[in-house]
Amino acid sequence: MTVFAHAGHWLVSMVYAAPALLLAGALIVSTIRQRRREAERRAAAALDAPAGDAGAAAAPGTAAERPHAD
Repeated sequence: MTVFAHAGHWLVSMVYAAPALLLAGALIVSTIRQRRREAERRAAAALDAPAGDAGAAAAPGTAAERPHAD
């Protein structure tokens, strides 16, 4: 027969696990957002590129990607 601990034992365990779970959740959300941003940038670059340059999008962080200060 399996005996489950009462809520007090679960709460103590969750207090120790909560920071790690929150950090893991934040990293997952950050990764998903970054992937979406990169996909949107690639899609925008593909739309803006001339027909012969479809695969020649600028690498992230290069001078071609930064806004010009005119």
